[in-house]
Amino acid sequence: MKTYTSSLIFSIFILLVSFFLSGYKYTPHKGTYISLAPSITEVIYAINAQNNLLAVTMWSDYPEDAKKKPQVGDAIFINKEAIIKLKPEIIFAVENHKILIDDLKNIGIQVYYFPSRNIDDVYTNILTIGKITGRKSKSEHLVKALKNEQNKLKPVKKRKKIFYVVQGEPLITIGSDTFIGDLIKKSGQDSITASIKGSYIKVNQEYVISKHPDIVYVYDKETANYLSPYIKSKYVVLTEQQKNILNRPGPRIIQSLKIFSSL
Repeated sequence: MKTYTSSLIFSIFILLVSFFLSGYKYTPHKGTYISLAPSITEVIYAINAQNNLLAVTMWSDYPEDAKKKPQVGDAIFINKEAIIKLKPEIIFAVENHKILIDDLKNIGIQVYYFPSRNIDDVYTNILTIGKITGRKSKSEHLVKALKNEQNKLKPVKKRKKIFYVVQGEPLITIGSDTFIGDLIKKSGQDSITASIKGSYIKVNQEYVISKHPDIVYVYDKETANYLSPYIKSKYVVLTEQQKNILNRPGPRIIQSLKIFSSL
């Protein structure tokens, strides 16, 4: 009886919410937007479109001014109630956000999802965001400048085999479908896991040892200390700034490429 009552109350609640939403009219502030990814936030600032940026997520800490913007969640939790109260016309998000926020389209918010599998995606994203925000010319100039800088990078003298570690135990690395994997390739180096399909994948130490990596990139010294007795290579512990840059497919891609091309 108790279960039946609870189910009935829940059904009535859903019905009332449906009635409410059916009559609700969303009136956004024209020309405004919210960024749900630090990389997108960086693009918005790089094309000088930040004046109409209503909010960001908690990891949007670059440039410094982005920290002053209201926050509406993080990579896992998005505060949709806060978003609706801010009344944006547009939301800029990444593909992983689709399951979290796609229902916001139902009340009239325009939602754009951006891929970030490679450098070409970054250039396309900058141009698209520039067009949407009315900064088309600025975005075109930025992409042109970035491509010129990329073309100026000196070819590596000798290609090195790189093992990029995301997590030490279990041993997680990058597959062929990742932005970092594309960075390694475009920098002139070779990722030892470039032939493995997927994004973030689990490998065993035997596989890594058999590939004889020249350099192992890790996020912390603990991981280097854990792996070094088994995988005999040169270890590079990424700084916080380097990790920040590498994991944000945005306007700082040239700095990302140099992390690998300057070896």
